[in-house]
Amino acid sequence: AQAREKTASWTVMVYMAADNDLENFALADINEMEEVGSTEDVNVLVQIDRSEDYTTRDGNWTDARRFFIDYEERYSPGRVTSPEVEKLGEVNMGDPGVLADFVVWGMTTYPAENYALVIWDHGGSWFGVASDYSENGDELTMPEVAQAMRQITLQTGVPRLDLVGFDACLMGALELYQSLHGYAE
Repeated sequence: AQAREKTASWTVMVYMAADNDLENFALADINEMEEVGSTEDVNVLVQIDRSEDYTTRDGNWTDARRFFIDYEERYSPGRVTSPEVEKLGEVNMGDPGVLADFVVWGMTTYPAENYALVIWDHGGSWFGVASDYSENGDELTMPEVAQAMRQITLQTGVPRLDLVGFDACLMGALELYQSLHGYAE
């Protein structure tokens, strides 16, 4: 599942900051993605960082990993069956460089006509999203998300993503969208 030759219609990248009390829900959400999986036209990618504290499911690994989400024929709750394409070790999901690295990797490894980014975790509106308990609760502030988006556009040459969304509480404020103006359609 590493590096596709054909340019897909969409590459959807899900940045799952689950090194916190949402770890169990992250595995469940990956299982939901596996019910559909990637297709020839749509690449679904996940970067997930897990915690040491909240669940021992799926082998209880606690570092960050990247997955190419495949269709799962037989539902296996709490277990990721999609191919793991990269082990990252422990990373700080609250670091804008880590976010940018994931998106640049996704866009260059799985090229597409359209790109979507979903940032998944607890959300605190302007104060931040994507908290990492292993890093003293560090999270991405909205200026840091904008910083990551600047880095992504500079490194890929793609002027803006087609969609940037948040699967997190309180992330629908006008100020958030204003901070991403110019980086997403």
